[in-house]
Amino acid sequence: MSDPWAEAQAAQNAARNTANKPAGNAGRAAAPVQDMANPFRTTQEVAPAGGQFDPFVPHTQLLGRMIVMVPKSFTDQDPKKEEYGGGVQDRWTVDIVVLDGGPLTFDYTTKETKDGPEVKKTMNVTEFPATFRGQWERHPQLVGALNGADKEGAFIYGVYSMVPTAADARGGLTIEKLAENTEQWYADIAARKPGTPASAPRHTFNLDSRPHIMTQERINLALAWWEQEKANRLSTAS
Repeated sequence: MSDPWAEAQAAQNAARNTANKPAGNAGRAAAPVQDMANPFRTTQEVAPAGGQFDPFVPHTQLLGRMIVMVPKSFTDQDPKKEEYGGGVQDRWTVDIVVLDGGPLTFDYTTKETKDGPEVKKTMNVTEFPATFRGQWERHPQLVGALNGADKEGAFIYGVYSMVPTAADARGGLTIEKLAENTEQWYADIAARKPGTPASAPRHTFNLDSRPHIMTQERINLALAWWEQEKANRLSTAS
């Protein structure tokens, strides 16, 4: 007997892998067909009035939370700011599923109409898991992990953390020492200590999977989310 989820997942993997080309890729893979019996939808069905919008979640709001990143599409032509050297860089578009933590609150701007002014709003999430679609991820360690996950048709998960760069980690800098250095930097800035660097200690972001951080309880949250997500996907696959 065929497994409709396996077939749908295989098609999705093929579409994503096509999008993840090594160079010159600025496109986005289309989602695989899920309803083989009737793939047609009216514009009203797929784009209800007002559409749907997920604001970008500030990385600082994710720190210390158990999350899942679902790879959606890749480009190696994401423009890089001139202050960071210009040119282009790699970028994944992902869906982020936040599994735990206290209330998630942040401000964002949006337009209520196409030609209207930008308005400031506040996002306040108190129930988890909470999914934020279409988030951009550019941090090299996470981009590399997403590349590897995409090849296996997998997701990545762990506790979102500020971590040393790969070079600094090879030199012995730990996550804990980086946190200590960063805390001291903020204290020195607040005290206007002479000679304090203008920028915080060098760092990047990654998903911490060390057992004392990503506990079995947190892993169980991810497994429970996937059971529900899998059921939803199977119910829409033919």
